[in-house]
Amino acid sequence: MLLSDYVLSRITFPINLILYIDKRMYNRSFVHLYLLTKSHSVDIEKTYGEITLLTEEEWLDRLAIEAQELTREQPTFRSVNNDLTFWKGEILGSGLYEGGVFVIEIKIPRSYPFEPPKVRFKTPIWHVNIFREKVCVGILGKDWSPAYSLVQVVETIRFLLTSPNPEDPLNATAARQWKRNRNLFQNQVGDYIRRYAHWNQK
Repeated sequence: MLLSDYVLSRITFPINLILYIDKRMYNRSFVHLYLLTKSHSVDIEKTYGEITLLTEEEWLDRLAIEAQELTREQPTFRSVNNDLTFWKGEILGSGLYEGGVFVIEIKIPRSYPFEPPKVRFKTPIWHVNIFREKVCVGILGKDWSPAYSLVQVVETIRFLLTSPNPEDPLNATAARQWKRNRNLFQNQVGDYIRRYAHWNQK
C-alpha cells in the first residue's frame, strides 16, 4: 500500500511524513515548499477541512520560495508593489488562442497553502471555462492540494487555453457554441483576441 492511500484518513501523521506523501504529486520535488516544523503533527482531515494555518515564519518562508520558483519558471509574472501575496503576469495563448496575450492576477490568502490562491483572468476572453475574470478549473477548487504551487497554477491555466472543458463550463453560452457550431466559436475567439488580448493592456 502506498503512503498516498492514507491521505484522506483520520490518522495523525508527523509533518515530515506528510511532506513525502505530497512529494509523489510532482515530476520534481517541491517538498521544500512546506517548510513546516517537524515538532508537531497535523490530522490530515482537519488540515483540509478546518484549514490549518502556517505560523508567521513558515508563511513568510513559503511566500519567499514561491516567489523564487514563480519568477524563475514564469518570468512574465512579477509581484505587485513588491507584495509577495499579489502577483500579475501574462500567458501567451496557443491553439485556438494563438497570438493572444492574457493577463492574470494571483492573490495568496493567509490560509495558503491549505486553500488555493485567488485567480483573476483580467483579459476578456471567449472561453468555455473562463468568464468575467473567473476561472473554472479543479486545481482552484475541489482538486486543490497543499502540494501544489503557483507555478503549477499558471501551467494549469495555460493548459486550459489549449484544452477547454465544455462538460464543466463557466460560460454556458460559449459551451453550447463549442458543441453546436465550432466555426462560430473559433470566430468569436479570434474577435476577442483582436479586441483585447494584446500587449498594451492596462
